Amino acid sequence: MAPTPEEVAVAIEALRADASLMRSIGGELAAAANAASNQVLSMFELAGLSDYVGLPATYAELQQQMVMLLKEGERAFDSIADALNTAANAYEDDERNVVRRMNAVN
Repeated sequence: MAPTPEEVAVAIEALRADASLMRSIGGELAAAANAASNQVLSMFELAGLSDYVGLPATYAELQQQMVMLLKEGERAFDSIADALNTAANAYEDDERNVVRRMNAVN
């Protein structure tokens, strides 16, 4: 049995709400990436022998990796949001077409 128009509307709204949530999570990851990229430790903040053992380079590498992963997460959540919105639009278009065809028959 086909879903009722109300069920379709609820499903479409749920898809859009989930898309909004995914976009929000992506925004949080973008903010975290920005914060991570701005975290800089000077030699004053590191131990005296840190340069000798390569800590600044290791820290910079870790920082770059963290920023990269956060940005990848942002892109992934944005892609999910786009897919959910595309699905919602497709369902909405299908529902309009069904209603139009049914009205044409009557």
